[in-house]
Amino acid sequence: MQLKGLFVLMGVFAAGAFWGHADSSLPPARAGYAAQAAAADDAQLRLARAYLKLAELDLQRALDGNQRVPALYPRTLLDSLQDTVQMARNRVEQLTAKGDRHSVYLQNAELEIRTTQERLARAQAANRQSPGAVPALELDRLTARLEMAHANLECVKSMKDAPAEELLQWRVDQLRADVLDLRNTILFSNARL
Repeated sequence: MQLKGLFVLMGVFAAGAFWGHADSSLPPARAGYAAQAAAADDAQLRLARAYLKLAELDLQRALDGNQRVPALYPRTLLDSLQDTVQMARNRVEQLTAKGDRHSVYLQNAELEIRTTQERLARAQAANRQSPGAVPALELDRLTARLEMAHANLECVKSMKDAPAEELLQWRVDQLRADVLDLRNTILFSNARL
């Protein structure tokens, strides 16, 4: 996934965690805020739909590339692109239904567990077929990532009735961890060059 796309996605989720929905029951003094919130909701939905379209196009580009040149893009990239599409769909659904943010965070946490389990299973299968194909350190990393995904799901479940500010802080912490993880991935990739 392109770095720019990741930052757009982070913006979509961060904005979604911050802005509330328009509420017609607000006092008249807050009516201006309600109009601003409604406009922000519309803008967020347009942004989320645009990001979903971009994510789908990125995935299609990779799939088309692999049809032309087998294994041009590795399975891990395809998985990541598919996850991005699903997370973007979850966001659009949440904004369209004016649903609660918690359900989207829950879906995304469950998606992270499934994806990590699949990656770990593929790595273990590769090692059964060809011992040492996936280094033990990478298996340990995937196992740790799976433990982290389960812990994240528990955090999300425990925050079902949390105030919006607490949910926002949790999401900011998640984004911060994602940025650090991305930075480390880039640093490792650059170190190999």
